[in-house]
Amino acid sequence: MASAFQGNGLRYKLVLRPEEKWDGVGYTTSFDTQPGGEWQTICIPFSEFIPVFRAKSIKVGGGDRGGRLDGWPGGRVVCVHVCICLVGH
Repeated sequence: MASAFQGNGLRYKLVLRPEEKWDGVGYTTSFDTQPGGEWQTICIPFSEFIPVFRAKSIKVGGGDRGGRLDGWPGGRVVCVHVCICLVGH
């Protein structure tokens, strides 16, 4: 997955959801931005996303990839959340 962000030096959390319901499995990863307001392209392989349910990592699917996107149901991404992580700031 690739997207452009205007950097501000903060860490962001990205959540992808394969269905519309909020209380379901999401696939999450985090990334850091560079300070200074410069636009940057963030490229994150789907293999870096970890399945979570109610903020806890879960194992989905039968692959041996640490529970990462091997359980993605396929099809399209229905919902994308981008959150600022303020822990440690």
